[in-house]
Amino acid sequence: DDNLGPSASSDTFEDEEDDDQEASTSASPKETVSSVQDVYNVLRCIISAFPEGLCVRDADGLTPLLHVMTMTDGLPNLDLIELLLGKRSGAFEEIPPWLSDLPLHSITTLPPSHNRFLCPAMVASARTYQLPLHIAAEEFLHDTSIVETIYKSYPAAMDVQDYRGRTPLHLVFSNYRLFPADPRVIAMLLSDSSAKTRDVEGNLPFDLLVDSGEYLPKSLPASWEADEMAQVYQKFFATSLVSSTLDGKKPPNPTEFLRQLRRLPPWIRRQACSVNYVQDLVIEELSSPWRTACIILDGLLLAAVLVFFRIRVQEFTQGNSIWGTESQGFANASSIDGQDLEFEGMVQDLSATEVSSLPVYGSIAARTLILAARAVLATNIGQLYYLVLSNGWFWIDVCAMGLTFATSFLFNTLDDDVALSMATGATGLLWLALVGFCATWFFGMATLLGSLSKIANQIVWPVFAGGMVLVAFAQMFYTLLWTDCSDAIPATQVCSTRDSYRVVYLLLLGEPLVSIDGSQEISMEAIILVSGFLVLLFLLALAILVAVIIGALHTNTEEVAFRSFWEPKLAFVLSSADWGCEKDKKYILAQTAKDDLQTRLDRTWDLMLSALLFGMRSPSRTEKNWYSGHRARGSALACPLWFVAVVVVPTWFFLGLLTMGLIWPPRLRRMLFRPLGWENTRRSPSSAAERTASQLSDVRSELVRVKTMSYERSIQVEREVRDVKQLLFAAMDDEH
Repeated sequence: DDNLGPSASSDTFEDEEDDDQEASTSASPKETVSSVQDVYNVLRCIISAFPEGLCVRDADGLTPLLHVMTMTDGLPNLDLIELLLGKRSGAFEEIPPWLSDLPLHSITTLPPSHNRFLCPAMVASARTYQLPLHIAAEEFLHDTSIVETIYKSYPAAMDVQDYRGRTPLHLVFSNYRLFPADPRVIAMLLSDSSAKTRDVEGNLPFDLLVDSGEYLPKSLPASWEADEMAQVYQKFFATSLVSSTLDGKKPPNPTEFLRQLRRLPPWIRRQACSVNYVQDLVIEELSSPWRTACIILDGLLLAAVLVFFRIRVQEFTQGNSIWGTESQGFANASSIDGQDLEFEGMVQDLSATEVSSLPVYGSIAARTLILAARAVLATNIGQLYYLVLSNGWFWIDVCAMGLTFATSFLFNTLDDDVALSMATGATGLLWLALVGFCATWFFGMATLLGSLSKIANQIVWPVFAGGMVLVAFAQMFYTLLWTDCSDAIPATQVCSTRDSYRVVYLLLLGEPLVSIDGSQEISMEAIILVSGFLVLLFLLALAILVAVIIGALHTNTEEVAFRSFWEPKLAFVLSSADWGCEKDKKYILAQTAKDDLQTRLDRTWDLMLSALLFGMRSPSRTEKNWYSGHRARGSALACPLWFVAVVVVPTWFFLGLLTMGLIWPPRLRRMLFRPLGWENTRRSPSSAAERTASQLSDVRSELVRVKTMSYERSIQVEREVRDVKQLLFAAMDDEH
């Protein structure tokens, strides 16, 4: 030992430390679990001895729970969170439901020693004023159970703001770029108050969601329920947009709002269609002059393809021999007159056979360009699959254009039967494409077809069962009646499988299979088989009828309209929006002048239409329109104005149709797209229902404040009664 110098002794100590570290790292998992359990047991003993210590802040202004949740070297588990919340020891009382919405942590008149509902979830950090729910919303989105446990300990914390004015919902969406929040977490933290609360920078939770748009997943995560997500985000958009439109701060204009929506992924932004403000905005943007012109042009081109193609088919069916005779006669004349006349005859023959196809080719080419433009616009906002690839109407359009072009091009090269069969299919597809056009752009048709598809889903299996019954009984009829082709049912001869289906067809039509006078006999087996078939047929018809009635009763028209009309129309508006000119002062001035012109057109149309419909009667006192004063001046102006309106209104309508709606007033263009009974508003901030919801939210907030004051006053009364009792007991003790 004497020979070991200082360096040797230090090396010895280092070796001993290394051995200790190796021993600690080589500890078995059982020993590690045992050590953690020992720590939990020690904590339980300390908490049982002094449970109030869980609500006491240290020099850093943090409670034990806040210390654990803000650790940077490790994340706590649910067991430790519940232990520090006092749930395992039963040291704190649960908050009753009638107090769950009260800000109990802000009641300053009640000392902590007398607050029986005080728990660690109510104690905020002294520096940031953040409650444990704030930290859970910011740091523990990956563990829904921890957020839910802290929320249940103090539900009113979802409306509490920290030192930067942020609620837990603000922190959820600001942290969205790191970890998408589960819809259950958003549903827990979402309230009317939190959704319309602005932080110190003036941001709503909606604004923070938009700022994190580029970090959000492009498709719905597989672990989320689509229906649950839809309900949560629809409520979120409804509450946020009502508050932002009523206070007049955001969105400043529809273009800015559309830009914000465009930054969100499709699976989130389509939920905004449930809000009336967004629906008003979609109708307003659809009825803009150039969008209306494009839609009307698309419809006119589709109608032109149908009309020109039917003219071509009629010429082929009725005038094919005439064209051939004229061509032959002209060819004979040209052979007599010489080579020049022969060449001219060939040109005129080509013109005679192909001129009628040129309008078809031109209309198909123009409409194909429109379909291609729709695909490009859908790709621009990342919804190619939703608007094009999975859109059945789009593919019907493509097939109709392709088959129509092929039929027109091959008319003179195919046999008559093949050509007419192709023409029949092309005509059917064109009419189906016309139905799809109406379903795409008009609310009534979209809702009708969407409802029919819902009902059709209810009758799929009854129809499938009916088909199985028809095939089964056809085979049984074939087996029974095949013996000598006429024994079982004398009026029928079932000598092949096709004949058996003919018997089933006659039964469906209700045709008698034997003579009515009874001169022919039918076998008992055939009677039983026919009776069984008719009974099953009646039951299937009854099942289909019941399925249709149930489907109609359970069809939610608002949901059908949401899926069939509002979602695709919002996507179209976002894909066709102009984002590059709104900052230009010249563009702003031009937009203002255009809005003034549209307003004047609206007023003129209202005056003419009112004079046409109500010019011969006195105006009602309840009418609030600006032109009511003109009609109230007397009948001297009403009668001439009515005659002017009779000429102006139809002329204006047809001239607008020729210009594809460009000179129509905005009110008339909106009538093309909006549902019947839609409120005639122009970019209204919110509907009456949304205003009512906002007022109810304000009333609810006021009720919470009244409940808080009442609870605080009851606590004061309880304290005063306790003090009076103590004084009485003290006086009684003095007397004795």
